Amino acid sequence: MMSIDALRRLFDRFDRKVAEFAGATRLSCPPGCGECCDHADTEVTEVEAELIASYIESEAPGLRDHLRATVADHDRVACVFYDETNDLHCMIYRVRPLICSAFGYSAYSDKSGNKLFAVCPAMDLARKTGGAMQILFEPFPPVVEHFSDAIERINRDAYNGVRRRPLGAAVAKASGVESRAR
Repeated sequence: MMSIDALRRLFDRFDRKVAEFAGATRLSCPPGCGECCDHADTEVTEVEAELIASYIESEAPGLRDHLRATVADHDRVACVFYDETNDLHCMIYRVRPLICSAFGYSAYSDKSGNKLFAVCPAMDLARKTGGAMQILFEPFPPVVEHFSDAIERINRDAYNGVRRRPLGAAVAKASGVESRAR
């Protein structure tokens, strides 16, 4: 599907920018962290859900049963794809949604257009700087809303609108996995 290919290219571009920024700044997630996933209520677009469903279908079919059981667990707080035993803590790391890739490694624009870097509280830098800092150095981290806007355009073209749904429910629908609404 062309929309999934466009999304993959966009994610590749985002990942290159993150790698450049992380390499230059030597930022990294603390080993074994996963705090951003163990209490996540991530919402995704339909095209992001389709990408994940495609990955599950072709490379991780065992996740279908996991998804079915996890989406039905209405008391679950962690991301449906969170795995505390995995080094990356993510069962779908290669195709994770933009918000997951961006956490800790992206900037956003304030009302004046200044780029601000939201420092992840688990990173060492957070203890030194506090919450957010203005970006005055290069390379700049990718600005998340630029990529989010691009995803919404891809989604609008493919699905005639932009609707975000909870990650588990969206992927269950895209995968054809029956689930009850969360």
